[in-house]
This record gives sequence, structure tokens and C-alpha cells, in this order.
Amino acid sequence: MKTIPGRRWHPEEKCWSVPHPEGMVERLLALFTGEQVEVDPALRPARVSHYREPLLASGATSVVTPEPEPLDRVREVMRARHYSDRTEQAYVAWIKRFIGFHGKRHPAEMGEAEINAFLTHDR
Repeated sequence: MKTIPGRRWHPEEKCWSVPHPEGMVERLLALFTGEQVEVDPALRPARVSHYREPLLASGATSVVTPEPEPLDRVREVMRARHYSDRTEQAYVAWIKRFIGFHGKRHPAEMGEAEINAFLTHDR
């Protein structure tokens, strides 16, 4: 939450409020990847093709869990760990080189053999 500009903690209600500029819902959902997040249907992003909605008990509020792109997830984790911008840029650049080297395959499909091939190839 500390990375969200304009955030405000309400101690009486024990909740956060954030401004609602374009893309804020997507940004918040990306921060809470893997967690169940309640989203008011009125605030749901217009483009929902990459969101999945699990079935819920009757009367429950919708839960939306984003599936961020791998590099977006890397950026969010690095920001949460307070890495410098230059370090983030370097990591992302190396990840892009690795993915490109293997014909744009998804990193989840690759393992130790692909890492070794990338690290030992002749430039």
C-alpha cells in the first residue's frame, strides 16, 4: 500500500482509501496477486478478459484475482523489496534476453537446462 500515492488509512474503520484514477483498480489487484480481494462491481475494470472470477456462495461479493504478466509481477516484487530503479531495469532486461533467447517461451515452461543453455551460449 505504501507505493500507492494519495493512500489514506482510516483507523476507526480499519481500512485504506485510495484515489480512483484510471488504472488504479488494476494496480491494486496486481499488488494483491494470489489474495482474495473484494471489488465493488461498479469499480471493476472495463477490460476483464484476463481476470477470472471464481464461483462464490450465494450472496457473496465477487472476488477478482488478476493474472499479471510475468514481467509486471517481477517489477511489483522488486518494488515491494525496495530495489532501485536501475536494478529493476537490469533484471527485467536480462529476463527479456532469456525469454527471447528461447523463442519467447513462457518462463514457467523452462527449467535448469534452459538456464544453462542461456548462460553458456557464445555471444
